[in-house]
Amino acid sequence: MEIGVKAGELFHQANLYHRSGFPASPKEIEPLFAGTEVGEAAWSTLQSNFQLKGIDLEKDPLTLGSWMSLKKKGTRLNVHDSDSDLVAQSLFAPRNYRGPFVVSEKV
Repeated sequence: MEIGVKAGELFHQANLYHRSGFPASPKEIEPLFAGTEVGEAAWSTLQSNFQLKGIDLEKDPLTLGSWMSLKKKGTRLNVHDSDSDLVAQSLFAPRNYRGPFVVSEKV
């Protein structure tokens, strides 16, 4: 159960990154991976996999999201890019999106 919860949290966080991000070229992304052996290896592997699949990142850019973390109470995000902050906060805000699927009080 715990693994499923963690996987769900990662999925939602990745969705927030993507939906509040912006298209970025490899030249914009590469410096973010530079400076550590693990980061540089990860970027090299990503590029190799895209090339093997015939994906041109200049024509079909990746989406670059801002660095995000949860504030202590878990009700707001720390978003490190003001352009992404408004979108990420609005997507993260609690809302009643399940209304039609809620079981009524009296069945």
